[in-house]
Amino acid sequence: MRISACFAAILLASLIIGGATVTAGQTPAVSLVRLQMVSPGIAQNGHVNLTGKVLAGGLSVFDSSNSGIRLTSSSLAFADATTEDIIYTYSSVAQQHSFAVNGSQKLIISNNGIAGPGSGITSLNASSLATGTVNDARLSSNVPKLNANNVFSGNIGVGVDPGASRLRVNGNLHATSLSIESETRYVTLHPADFERTSTGNITTTEDFVSSASVVTPAQAIAPLHLPQGAVIGEVRAYVLDIDGNEDARLEIWANRIDNTNRTNVTLMPISANSAQIVFESRFASYTVNNVLFSYYVRVDLPASSQVKLRAVRVAYVISQPLP
Repeated sequence: MRISACFAAILLASLIIGGATVTAGQTPAVSLVRLQMVSPGIAQNGHVNLTGKVLAGGLSVFDSSNSGIRLTSSSLAFADATTEDIIYTYSSVAQQHSFAVNGSQKLIISNNGIAGPGSGITSLNASSLATGTVNDARLSSNVPKLNANNVFSGNIGVGVDPGASRLRVNGNLHATSLSIESETRYVTLHPADFERTSTGNITTTEDFVSSASVVTPAQAIAPLHLPQGAVIGEVRAYVLDIDGNEDARLEIWANRIDNTNRTNVTLMPISANSAQIVFESRFASYTVNNVLFSYYVRVDLPASSQVKLRAVRVAYVISQPLP
């Protein structure tokens, strides 16, 4: 019993460091690391080999260049002696991990996912995006946007190469409304387009239409095909009046398809202009209705071979899609 008590007293008065026993107050051997009461203390060579827990308010480990780590119960910082460059922090309350660089928070990982500014992130694989929506502001200018106006500098093809067309669709296009820019177009009637009526006879060449008689006036008519909804804006007749003594007249007629009536769309006298090719211009401002009417041009030619019709040109404006 006295031997055991004496051995226990020796243990209580001793400090075990690095596998060797040092009695309290005894100077340790050179190979041991000595715990010192002052900071930073005297530099020593050696190691500490512990089994179990180390309870401390914090831990700082630095090398001779003052670079190292600071460790607390909730954070880990990689720093030099004065500046914390990278800080990892854990919050048990918020259940989240955060990383900050040079005082700026860069990444947060929590039960809600990953958050952060994302600046400087490169080489991400977009094919790995499985869910969610990319904000329009984050998309390139050449990518169609969901909640914004889209402007494309190139041509667009749907199911087909657009080629030189601004828009080409392979298939049917369904829309509740479709607006197009107003555009003026022209249709020209040539001598070959005209034929005689029951009034008089006409002479037709490659260049002119005229009355075949110097006694009886004649009429010549030609069908006029315009798009539905087109607005006739101008009619011009090109006539050669050789002697300047006779007048002609041009009319556009709307013939109701059920033959109940005809409507004169425009009446245009053609005045003589001695030995010149002349034209008369009239603005009709008539909207074409192909559902109810068919249209033709009628020219009243005088009983003279001196008045010759060369051509008739009709200008019209379209502001709706053509069939």
